[in-house]
Amino acid sequence: MNKTQKVEEVAQLAARFAKAKAAIFADFRGMSVTQMTDLRTKMRRTQATLKVVKNRLVKRALTAAKLEELSSFFTGPTAMAASEGDAAALAKALVEFTKENEKLQLKGGYIEGRVVDSRVLQALAKLPSREVLLGQVAGVLRATAQQVVNVLSAVPGQLVRVLKAMEGVKKS
Repeated sequence: MNKTQKVEEVAQLAARFAKAKAAIFADFRGMSVTQMTDLRTKMRRTQATLKVVKNRLVKRALTAAKLEELSSFFTGPTAMAASEGDAAALAKALVEFTKENEKLQLKGGYIEGRVVDSRVLQALAKLPSREVLLGQVAGVLRATAQQVVNVLSAVPGQLVRVLKAMEGVKKS
């Protein structure tokens, strides 16, 4: 790789960091080509990309993007999965893949402005998807509204029952 190619690569990596909502870094030491191809396919399904990166070039891109705190993740062979979409879907896909292939070790990442370690990625992967969470919130809001309607309709109903009871007492 000549100097101009390196400069272009650093610029592309810096642009990728600027666009990505999530970037997760992993050690892929010992993985076969078939396993890496399988991982790339899974990343495409979550609308993410996987790239094996040169640590030295990434550290320069991190400096350009003002994300120097991420440089500690770049030791040894490193693959970077980046997504402009759902960060939880990316984390979930990578954690599921690590269960099937122990050779892939998550190092940490960068999710919507925050540096996270592998424990946070594991926790994020256990969360339900965004759509499921929104459905749960909608269900809670609907249930709350229904309870308010029930309480408000109970008061007039009780008044009617009391009046009926009093009417029965007057007749006797």
